[in-house]
Amino acid sequence: MLTFCRRNWYYVGGVVFAALAFIMGFWGNGDFSRIEVILIYSFMALLAHQFEEYALPGGAPLVLNAAFYGEKKDYDRYSGNQLNGMLVNRTFATSILIEAVHLSRLRHATAVNYVKDRGKST
Repeated sequence: MLTFCRRNWYYVGGVVFAALAFIMGFWGNGDFSRIEVILIYSFMALLAHQFEEYALPGGAPLVLNAAFYGEKKDYDRYSGNQLNGMLVNRTFATSILIEAVHLSRLRHATAVNYVKDRGKST
């Protein structure tokens, strides 16, 4: 399973992007606040960017390893390998954007409650 994830994480991201584009295109604007819509579109942009960077047209590992680390052969075996790309892009970047969507909803709910409670106490 890890081998499949490591070799195909950007394709899965492309499928998630297509599904989110369909969902947001038809139903997305009514159920979410303005900041949530912006964050979801930002997440979709990240998925599209990762897909074009690693799948079509690709080339990110080559550029990363050749330009930054000076690798002359085996461009996919040096520091910018498949596992490193998956961990950095999928685990860290994706989790930060998904948490931002959830925390914006929590922040909005607590701010509304604060204003309501403040109005009652006076």
